[in-house]
Amino acid sequence: MPRNKEPQSKEAITQVTNHRALALLSQCQQYVDQVFRQSSICSIDSSTRHAAACENKKRKRASPFAYGSDRQFSEHLAHPTTPTQELLPMLNGELRHHQLNGVRWLISLYSSGRNGILSDELEADRQTQVVGFLAYLKSKGSSGPFLIASSGSSLSSWSSELQRLLPGVVVHTYSPSAGGREVLQHLCTPPAGDGTSVTPAVILVSHETFASARRQLLHHSFKHIVVDASGKEGSLGKLLAGLHGQTLPSVLLLTSENPAHSQPLEGLWPLLHLVLPDVWSAVQSAVTDMTELCDKAPSTDTAAASAKEHVIGQVKDLVDRFVLSRRADEVDISQPRRNTEINLYDYFANIDA
Repeated sequence: MPRNKEPQSKEAITQVTNHRALALLSQCQQYVDQVFRQSSICSIDSSTRHAAACENKKRKRASPFAYGSDRQFSEHLAHPTTPTQELLPMLNGELRHHQLNGVRWLISLYSSGRNGILSDELEADRQTQVVGFLAYLKSKGSSGPFLIASSGSSLSSWSSELQRLLPGVVVHTYSPSAGGREVLQHLCTPPAGDGTSVTPAVILVSHETFASARRQLLHHSFKHIVVDASGKEGSLGKLLAGLHGQTLPSVLLLTSENPAHSQPLEGLWPLLHLVLPDVWSAVQSAVTDMTELCDKAPSTDTAAASAKEHVIGQVKDLVDRFVLSRRADEVDISQPRRNTEINLYDYFANIDA
């Protein structure tokens, strides 16, 4: 009996090492490289960002300037327009450097027609970057409507952040009642074409309502959909299931941790479908077949276990290419905090004394 098992084991190893999934994943990596070369998707190096943040934390905030103590006060008088105002003229506030980088990344994804995953530990940063991105779309003439699906406990914070940073926007929390459907229909109906400007509308909806009424919701032509899955990373499959098979212009997933690193293989398929809808089905079929072969191999077969780990790592790498991940310790604190008010007259208070 052992003599019969040895050829079978060698044959299984040969099937694993020569499996089509390896060649397919290699082709997908080349395809993604080509996508990034031909598109405007910007890349933010996490190691460089972390080193800069650590350096900024060592500095003391010796002046009240919005840009830190590196610039002279005369530069602020000569150049009153800030980077935030240049990129987001309709935003009622100033963004920190890392938040502005996040908005630029979201803009590059949108301009390239790609979906992405914004993974940020700080809830305030996630919301601020999304609102900044919506402010950019508003400045380019897009009136929406936009859809944000979040947990019920976060809907109020989303509403307040939108109204604070994006004044004039219509924020509506949808409920599946007769009155709620009428309001939704009114906000999502395009103008009659009389030349009047349209006020942008943002529809907020809880995860439960999004799951139960997704057909009615997705019937409307949303310009951008945000799924805030922070704190619910274990239910990503259920949250994204309603988007499968839908023709959507742009989708953004928000998480508090990088799902490409934390999710098992089964949890990676909804993410791969989100970021690479054109190839995910073929990859899932090939990789599933290969991992099943690896599972059938003897427990002492280290080659099969190593091949399985390698192929899962490649799937994670594919998803990770479309993730902007930021930890709390990478945040640049050289700029003022959210509610800090700067009184420039205080800077001259003791000069004439």
